[in-house]
Amino acid sequence: AARTAPAAAGPEANRAGAADREATGKEAAGKGATGPDVAGAAPAGRRAKLGYREQRELDALPERIAALEAEQKRLGERLADPVAWRDDPGALRELNARFAAIEAELMEALERWEALEARRS
Repeated sequence: AARTAPAAAGPEANRAGAADREATGKEAAGKGATGPDVAGAAPAGRRAKLGYREQRELDALPERIAALEAEQKRLGERLADPVAWRDDPGALRELNARFAAIEAELMEALERWEALEARRS
């Protein structure tokens, strides 16, 4: 009687069996595929300790960023003054170029700070 019950289910049993086989196959494939990745990811997951120079660089970055931001603010105020543009537009073009250079330096410093912090954490 126990053997006739699964046969009576017919197509439903076949679908369930196929689904079970497919799930088992995916699990097995998943285990095989993730095995080497997990082992290879372990060393990459470890955080490297910062060297002496990198730690000193990280310590100096907030001050450097603050100085760049302060200079950029001063330049921005001068560039916003319409009288200065009227009196000496050539000098302000140079200040505008410096303003853009500071923006690039700031982005570089912020990215470096983020990278060093990520390695330290």
